[in-house]
Amino acid sequence: MGVPESIRAVERPKGTVVVDNGRDGPYRWAVRKLDSVRTVEGKKNPQPHWGKVIGHIIEGHFVELVAPMHTLDENGNRVIKPDNVMYGFPALIGGLVQDIKEDLLKIFPARSAYEILTIATLRVAHPGVSDCMLNYHYRKSYVSQQYPGMPLSGKTVHNLFEEIGASKEKRGAFSLLRLQRVSSDHHIAIDGMLVQDNGDDNDLGSYTGKARVKGQKEISILYAYDVELKEPVCGEVFPGNYVDSNAYLPFLRDNHITKGIVVDDKGFLPDKIADYLAQNPDLHFLTPIKRDDKRISNYEMLDWTKPTGEFNKILYTRKAKTEDGHYLYAFKDIKRAEAEDALFAIHAIEKGNFDKKKHKEKEPLFGVIVFESDLDMEPETAYKIYDERWYIEMLFREYKSTLEMDETREKQDFTVIGSHFVNMISSIINSRVLNKIAETDLFKKNTYAAIRTSLEESWRQVDAPAPVTDDEYWDHTNIEDFVILEKLGLSTPDPRKPLKSKGKRSNGKKAEQTESTKGQKQDGSAPGEVSAPKASVDNEKKEKRGRGRPRIHPPKDPNAPKGKPGRPRIHPPKDPNAPKGKPGRPPKVQPAAS
Repeated sequence: MGVPESIRAVERPKGTVVVDNGRDGPYRWAVRKLDSVRTVEGKKNPQPHWGKVIGHIIEGHFVELVAPMHTLDENGNRVIKPDNVMYGFPALIGGLVQDIKEDLLKIFPARSAYEILTIATLRVAHPGVSDCMLNYHYRKSYVSQQYPGMPLSGKTVHNLFEEIGASKEKRGAFSLLRLQRVSSDHHIAIDGMLVQDNGDDNDLGSYTGKARVKGQKEISILYAYDVELKEPVCGEVFPGNYVDSNAYLPFLRDNHITKGIVVDDKGFLPDKIADYLAQNPDLHFLTPIKRDDKRISNYEMLDWTKPTGEFNKILYTRKAKTEDGHYLYAFKDIKRAEAEDALFAIHAIEKGNFDKKKHKEKEPLFGVIVFESDLDMEPETAYKIYDERWYIEMLFREYKSTLEMDETREKQDFTVIGSHFVNMISSIINSRVLNKIAETDLFKKNTYAAIRTSLEESWRQVDAPAPVTDDEYWDHTNIEDFVILEKLGLSTPDPRKPLKSKGKRSNGKKAEQTESTKGQKQDGSAPGEVSAPKASVDNEKKEKRGRGRPRIHPPKDPNAPKGKPGRPRIHPPKDPNAPKGKPGRPPKVQPAAS
């Protein structure tokens, strides 16, 4: 069936033809433009060649073709490009990762390097985001402008993690570049944490301690943390049942940690890395030893030399050199000793059994911590180095709570390792974000969650110029958000519309004075003129009402005689001499007279 006459008769551009696409809908009657004319032997000539569709006949009218609201990627999948994207958080992160980007580009292919940085950024900006939702958050975020053309489908992300996890050499090379940025006198804190393993097929998840009771497998992750920079240096994944002391040497060796002062926990034994330390003279250690270690009594470490009042606590200190050339540093925290003594007493009360001998043995060790090191230094310096180690505990708390990386859903060993490599970069980024905010005064009046919310709600047009506060390119961004953006250097203040300290704009009316009103008083009179009487000015205004409801009754006369207490009587008083009636109620019907 050809195109109906009613359709062909509709007014349309010249040199066009109407084609029936054969399907009902708004695009059935397509209008094609004449592209060229050719001659074909044996046919009626000239033969027109109709080109592309320029519009459609819809409801009896020609409607010009409008470009689609989406594009297609290299795989033919539909891609939507929004006009406005989330600007604040990605813009802040983008200014903090230049060195990470440079190191990634030296080790990985450019495409993979940008994919790693994109996923790491999205995991910071959207805590707990799953792999299948990365592409969605990428499209509506300013990250898509920073790293355009990133394919983040579930299959692409899986393949990337698998390649990273399978390449131990590239991960080690990246750690080496990171460590080259660490000064030899920096303190490197090493510690581990356990995260839940919700993948079914990988071999890294194991039952450990409480996890066995809960029936939940876990994976062990070791991190090296630069105390001075307040950010992670490198990290590595180990099976959940892997002992820290066994992971100590492989972690140092695989991540090329060859300089700095390694500050670790009791589970990391210096004897395990003795040969490695001998090969790397710029690498040193500071490790706490157990309270039942014989060296404490052999070197009389509880024979205190002096007290110190540093670190906001009272400490007794002692230093001694051992036969192997190492040094022991002992400290007794007075408040901690009292707390441990009280805890011992509480347990004895609960059990109803006080072991006097055991208490006598433990009492001298209450509040005591002893360190072993290969460095000769003042006791206060040794304690300060270990005291700053708590930053890595903050890192783990941020890792599990703020970034919501307390579990893994990857199902293969290589993808688990690759995913946590990206998580390590996310931890570096998050640490830098916190450090950047701490440089301002934002934490005085805002929590980290509130600052994150303001950054997440700051949207801006994709093709907008350099951001200026409250210009026409912002989308649903309020005044309080601009205060945070300006302090973080993400928006330039507009001198014509300054922000008030409380986050509200000044209308400028009080500050502005025209030439005709300069020098006048507030009542409009000139400096040499006599102002109008205040009473006349007040009469022109409405009289202010006093506080409370308006009075209904007139005020009482203070000189009037006081009445009797209580309510006034309504009925007259009864006569006390009147005869008493019969008890009970009177009958309703009077009895008939006999």
